[in-house]
Amino acid sequence: MLYQSISKNYRYICENANNKAQDESEVIYNKLLLVTDQISGMTDTHALSVYKTITAN
Repeated sequence: MLYQSISKNYRYICENANNKAQDESEVIYNKLLLVTDQISGMTDTHALSVYKTITAN
């Protein structure tokens, strides 16, 4: 669910960067960057909605 909510363009960029990665730490960094970019762009209301969906509250 969360991965699908990330823009296709951002996922494409991350996946291509991971294909060019030198080692596993670079792949992990790219994935974390993708997630932090997604979270930083959320409004408070949307972030709360996602949190409730994840925790089933």
